[in-house]
Amino acid sequence: MGILGLIAAILFLLFIQWSRINKSEKNENVKQMEKMEKDILKNLIENQNLNYELIEESSDGYCYKMVFQTEKGNFDVVDTLQKQEPHYVALYTYFPSEIPKGNRLKVSEFLTYLNYGLHIGNFEMNMSNGKLRVKVSFCYDNSGTMTDYLFDLYLKNSYRLLECYFDGIMTVIYSDKTSQNVYEELTNQLYVSLN
Repeated sequence: MGILGLIAAILFLLFIQWSRINKSEKNENVKQMEKMEKDILKNLIENQNLNYELIEESSDGYCYKMVFQTEKGNFDVVDTLQKQEPHYVALYTYFPSEIPKGNRLKVSEFLTYLNYGLHIGNFEMNMSNGKLRVKVSFCYDNSGTMTDYLFDLYLKNSYRLLECYFDGIMTVIYSDKTSQNVYEELTNQLYVSLN
């Protein structure tokens, strides 16, 4: 082996050593990033002085549950955080009961009317099991740009949407009115109360 072979062998060994160090640093950085991600959502929730519980922690992300007491009843709010790119948080506020099977099509039509004008969030319903929820989701990065103010805004929007339209959903389920009529009545009431 000549001098060039010796230099190549030394460079190869240096590259292997560098990659081991670099891999170790990357693993430590990944662990720090995961802790930061978990802490971001946890801190945002705690800064709102909310009671919560961690209900799931996986390689994909974290899931916290809170319960909001409103005039319309208790709403479960589930916050999920996705760790993979793009990072996002989704807030799901659940209707307190499942929509009866015979009313799901009528309710889904009503939700379509509601969703059309919404700027932040949307209503979703699982047609198989009747679970209805409001979803508000947003992207974030790890630089700490998610402020308490924005998180509070998204969180309140999530459960207030359900609270605002709760009576309309109940009317669609338990009356003979069409979903269009209920929507028009509700939006007229909201328009009058805002002016």
